[in-house]
Amino acid sequence: MKKFPVLLLLVCMAAVFVSCKKNPTISVSPETATIGTDGGIVKVNVSATGAWTVTSYDKESGVTVTPTSGDGDSPVSISIPANKTGISGLPRYVTFSCNEGGNYATVTITQSFSEEDRKLNITGVQEEWDFAGGSMEVTVSCNYPWTGSITSPMTMSPVSGEAGETKVIITIPENTTKESIVCELEFTAESILGTTRYGWDIVQDAPYLSYGGDTYKLVKMKDGNIWMAENLRYVPDGFTPSSDLKNVTAGVFYPVKLNDAHTGVEFSTDKAVIESNGYLYQSEVALGLKVGDLTSEDQAKALEGTRGICPEGWHIPTATEIVNLVGKAVSPYETKTDAPYYDAAKGNGIMEKLNADGFNANAWGAVSIIDNTKTSGTLMGYLKANPDIISSGYVCGSTFVSKTEKEGAITNFQFLGFMPMAGNGTFNGSKLSYRIGASVRCVKDAKTEE
Repeated sequence: MKKFPVLLLLVCMAAVFVSCKKNPTISVSPETATIGTDGGIVKVNVSATGAWTVTSYDKESGVTVTPTSGDGDSPVSISIPANKTGISGLPRYVTFSCNEGGNYATVTITQSFSEEDRKLNITGVQEEWDFAGGSMEVTVSCNYPWTGSITSPMTMSPVSGEAGETKVIITIPENTTKESIVCELEFTAESILGTTRYGWDIVQDAPYLSYGGDTYKLVKMKDGNIWMAENLRYVPDGFTPSSDLKNVTAGVFYPVKLNDAHTGVEFSTDKAVIESNGYLYQSEVALGLKVGDLTSEDQAKALEGTRGICPEGWHIPTATEIVNLVGKAVSPYETKTDAPYYDAAKGNGIMEKLNADGFNANAWGAVSIIDNTKTSGTLMGYLKANPDIISSGYVCGSTFVSKTEKEGAITNFQFLGFMPMAGNGTFNGSKLSYRIGASVRCVKDAKTEE
């Protein structure tokens, strides 16, 4: 019996075995992947007909591969570090090769770069505060743990948080000093990208204002406005305070005080009285004009809310601000019963309520000049029923109310201001002639959003 066919079969089988070893196959899935700035893990599956090895990857940049070799099919994890290059679309290559035969497969991982991937976002920060202070809610959104801080006397809670969204309350106490307060607010997150930091200077005003060489106390009232708590004692350029009742176009008059006998009021040039009571201004001057400049109703209406002789950022009170403060004003203004300094039982705005919040409401007298036909004025503010106090006065306002004409010529403009009556403790909105010499209280302009 011949054995040749058996030998031939064995030779053929050996040839097939050698052929498989010399022509292995390898593939990876997926062949491409993307990853964000922070890096992370990319998982792939290796399929091979034999043993394989990772032959190429960027060790120097921090890429790691686990495992780096295997036999047959195997899952593989590729760790990609954070992209600190600033290049978006940064390619990362990992190559797998068969141990025999040289066949290979490559995974291409594309990595983005974006500063926003750090994800430390702060919203709700208010950088400017008035002296009254308050609190603000700041939202911290971060994909890493974070810390925060603010310098004294302001405080914050909490001062740290984990990844996610956190509400932080920052408290700004009342500033009772004569200087502005600046506090540093900072939020920091440490990530694999490094340190991300955001900071602000939180500025709080002082309750004082310097103007024209004088310093004025300020007060924030329950109407939400900031008012001067003192009467203006500023002398505009081109004016000299007068104590002459026949100087009906003086524009600025000295304040008045009770005479020594308490039988009337008189002008005073005493510095202490000026400091306490302020000067008396005719409306045209208070509203930023010269005496005689106001000639038409349209011109008068346009003066509502004007700065006048107030500091920059301040203005002469409007009728709306007057009514919103004290509630009570003459016709045609309706009483605002929910005004913070209105007393429903008495039907008036009340000095006592204003003063409890620091307004320094009082009566300071006035120079009464009825209209522009008069050649002399009188002093007002004395009543026999109240011989120990100046009982009444006026405070200038900027809202035009009415005019008076005689023989086709305008003789008077009336603006709504305040009329303080110390005798009964009221402080209400009242019409006053534009030639009357009255006190001035400025109110701060409302903040507008930029």
